[in-house]
Amino acid sequence: MFETNSATCGGLSGISDSFGAALWGIDYGLTMAAANFSHALLHVGGQSVYYNPFTAPPTNQSMYKQWTVGAIYYSALIVAEVFGKSNVSQIVDTTNNGLLTPSYAIYDNGVLSKIAVINFMDDPSGAHDITATITIDGGRVPREVYVK
Repeated sequence: MFETNSATCGGLSGISDSFGAALWGIDYGLTMAAANFSHALLHVGGQSVYYNPFTAPPTNQSMYKQWTVGAIYYSALIVAEVFGKSNVSQIVDTTNNGLLTPSYAIYDNGVLSKIAVINFMDDPSGAHDITATITIDGGRVPREVYVK
């Protein structure tokens, strides 16, 4: 997939540097994998760009200024964790509840190894919680479940 990011022209303050942009980055990465894309280019700009995954200090000022990370950096970390180390992961988009709660099944060597559920709902009344019901083929329940 050719270049993309959260918003055009360096991103937008309050959007590209937000938690929502991090969630979008996770969903984008898993959507691309489920559609059989092996690579996606998240565009990176120069200084004062809101959508950068990381920004180096200007010129040789690293002695007193540090690198900074953006929302998309955290997306990349989470997507890498979801894909795992096997290099044979298959990502299946299992979203059937609409755009606000995408979900994915991750298989390694044909065996379900992980699921990812993203909650985009934002409601100050408290109606933003979701309940996910997960059914495993054959009704087998794993002995252990890890939540990250």
